[in-house]
Amino acid sequence: MKDFIEFAIPQNRWFAVHIIGGGVIAKLFKAHHETFLFTLVCVVALAFLWELYELYTLRGDRLKAVYGSEKRWFWDSIGDIAGAIVGALLVIL
Repeated sequence: MKDFIEFAIPQNRWFAVHIIGGGVIAKLFKAHHETFLFTLVCVVALAFLWELYELYTLRGDRLKAVYGSEKRWFWDSIGDIAGAIVGALLVIL
């Protein structure tokens, strides 16, 4: 839990961008009258796919150069996905 609190939010430079992104995606789905659950699942899936894409493109030494370690990348990614969920919930609730 300590690592999540340390790396997922306060040291996550892109946390706010993921909140905004989750909100924008949710707004687009909401504009097309999609259901709450469908919208939330799509936001989570897109956030997760983005983190997998990031892992794929930054694998190895580049990942460690950006994040410092794989552990920090993991917690940063969890924070990014949580941020996207928060943004989506702010829009659809």
